[in-house]
Amino acid sequence: MPTDADCQACGACCREAFEQVSISPQEPVIERHPTLVRFRNGAFELARSHERCAALVDSPEGYSCTIYAERPRSCRAFEAGSERCLAARRRVGLPA
Repeated sequence: MPTDADCQACGACCREAFEQVSISPQEPVIERHPTLVRFRNGAFELARSHERCAALVDSPEGYSCTIYAERPRSCRAFEAGSERCLAARRRVGLPA
């Protein structure tokens, strides 16, 4: 993984890199953060705001997830430095 691929500074996977994050019906984020969840085409997903995840906010360090402790399983499984991470970084113009 590149030394500058710090998740809190990067946020590529939550920004423009992916169009949706699916949420299984039993995940806590649905009940605890209903304003950040959409039901579309028969499935739950995280809401988007201006081409990025609605739970992502700007912070002095770069980016921060407002639901980090209760983020969906697909977010938890996303590994920093993985091929998917590097592809997300490339899509938003960061070095991979």
